Amino acid sequence: MEKKRIILEFLGTMSEVVGKELSENLIKLYISVLEKYSEDELKKAFTTIILSWKFHFMPNPAEIIECIEGNPDDQVGYAWAQLREACGHIGAYESVMFEDLGIQAVVEAWGGWPAVCRLPEDEWKFKYKQFRDIYRQGRKHPPEQRRLAGIQEAHNREIGFIEGVPEPKLIKAPRVKAPKLIH
Repeated sequence: MEKKRIILEFLGTMSEVVGKELSENLIKLYISVLEKYSEDELKKAFTTIILSWKFHFMPNPAEIIECIEGNPDDQVGYAWAQLREACGHIGAYESVMFEDLGIQAVVEAWGGWPAVCRLPEDEWKFKYKQFRDIYRQGRKHPPEQRRLAGIQEAHNREIGFIEGVPEPKLIKAPRVKAPKLIH
């Protein structure tokens, strides 16, 4: 309920600033697309928009989402860096679970966690475009979140040693710094 109040206050303030009355359907639309974000994310985005908005019309939901999530191209770059770092720091033996389901989609498309970790360094430079395309598709149509088995887990499951399977390393979604909205 608190999130809905925050969204309604923002919409009320912005509608006064731009001199436009919002229909009930439009208000419902904003609420439905924004309520998935945390109260902190909403407050930060709304503050940024209120302090920097220079147009005489309402920011559309996509502009608000970009303020929360960052530019989609930035997201791809951060996700690419996160995958590369996870391969280097965690490695193929441990299982992982990515909070960012776009990265999970890439790992699954590329043959699984051990296969991605084993990519030769000289092949990575040719994979970015493919990563970007699969990642964006995975963000639009996310797979069901699940653990990506490492070598140790795959071996333990193969021999029936399920109790010895450790929890996967949870890799939080990269947080893209919200852009300054100066229109």
